[in-house]
Amino acid sequence: MIHLRSIAQTIIDQIYAQNPWALASWGARKYLIEKVDGNVGVSFSVNGTKTKHGSRILILYDEQRDLYNVYLYRFYKRQHMYDNQVEGVFFDQLVEIIDDMVG
Repeated sequence: MIHLRSIAQTIIDQIYAQNPWALASWGARKYLIEKVDGNVGVSFSVNGTKTKHGSRILILYDEQRDLYNVYLYRFYKRQHMYDNQVEGVFFDQLVEIIDDMVG
């Protein structure tokens, strides 16, 4: 079993390697290690022109396909509201996909 923290750190490191300013440009903060339906990843709050108040990015590693699933969501009336999602993302597409979601 792969350690949860190492997967989350790998995702952040891959984003940073592509563009050291990407996380700062999205206003990324409040990082959380996430586990959803057996997939592990990381989530963080974002601010952007295409996001609403309280928006978060969730990046989950799909170990079976060796790809990522990226979701833009927010809490609305105590429920997750998914505003956008892209599944089957290669590591080198993360910055481009999230840039398109956040604006």
